[in-house]
Amino acid sequence: MERIKLKNILIIITYTVVLYMALNHFGAITGSLGALFKIVIPFIYGLAIAYVLNIPYEFFRNKVFYTIEKRTKKPIKGLNPLSLVCTYVSVLIAFALIIWFIIPQLGSSVNLLIQNIPSYLASLETLVNKLMTDLNLTSLLGAQTNNTWTDILQKSATMLSSILQGVLNYVLGLTSSIYNWLIGIIFSIYMLIGKETLLRQLKRVMNAFLPKKWVDIIMDVSGRTNYIFNGFIRGSLNDSIVVGILCFLGMNILGIPYAMLVSVIQTLTNLIPVFGPIIGAVPSTFIILMINPVKALVFVIFIIVLQQIDGNIIQPRIVGNTIGLPGIWVLLAIVVGSGLFGIVGLIIGVPVVAVIYGILRESVDKHLEKKEE
Repeated sequence: MERIKLKNILIIITYTVVLYMALNHFGAITGSLGALFKIVIPFIYGLAIAYVLNIPYEFFRNKVFYTIEKRTKKPIKGLNPLSLVCTYVSVLIAFALIIWFIIPQLGSSVNLLIQNIPSYLASLETLVNKLMTDLNLTSLLGAQTNNTWTDILQKSATMLSSILQGVLNYVLGLTSSIYNWLIGIIFSIYMLIGKETLLRQLKRVMNAFLPKKWVDIIMDVSGRTNYIFNGFIRGSLNDSIVVGILCFLGMNILGIPYAMLVSVIQTLTNLIPVFGPIIGAVPSTFIILMINPVKALVFVIFIIVLQQIDGNIIQPRIVGNTIGLPGIWVLLAIVVGSGLFGIVGLIIGVPVVAVIYGILRESVDKHLEKKEE
């Protein structure tokens, strides 16, 4: 008993000393962690790429080649490398199509919009002043309202120009980190081709150093996390692509300007749960409003209809009920995730909270069952 007390006292003293030293050298520690993060960031990219590309990799391996094996009743040699090659070739083709078709149109749309913002702003201001004059609102509201409205329009246009320019600069700035992405892609290839071996080795290490109870818990949580994240990523990507395509087709049919730019905005923001469509619709509506207010109204009606179709028909079929998270927790995940990690938190906050929610719910159910016995 005395030995246990002495051990606990030594542990407390050790933790106290370590905490004291850490607080005294906080700047040096954060600097070292920052340097370490710069070193490991290519491998973080690689893990993220491998995790996302594991979806098409499993599709080629289990759905395509395994089906061929069953029909021909002949094993395919080099199944994993063949699946890996098909995965990266398909991704390269997709990127080539994006660069060939979408990027030039997107770049020209952004440049044209930035150049024409002053003229669009002047036209919109003239229209608003004419409406106020026709409705006798100028004398009623006074000149101050006109000045306020003009100031709002000018600030909004300046902010929009800054955002668009910032997006372009960010995309161009990605080329400066091409080394990290290149290392990440190479690392992702090794991760995908050897993932079964790595998982077996990791499980052996856990079995060697951890109690069986903890190994079972870690494996259960890992499996649950993988299932939720896999379904969320696959469903969100497919749903966003479908929404983007429908938005592009609908805007072209309705004659709404900047169809490519707005469709890309809607595709990207649709990845954000709940608030994504609203976040994408606001700047898109303002862009169209500066050119043609009537078309802006048509766009608002169109985007509302599109989101209703997506929420009630497309999304349930593509995403399903993988998350299984009540609405209040979805809202909490978005608010907390965005506050802590910005845009990344907006996207991954919901599946993270879904995992925690599922584990807590099962734990509560087990404790209640024990109390009832």
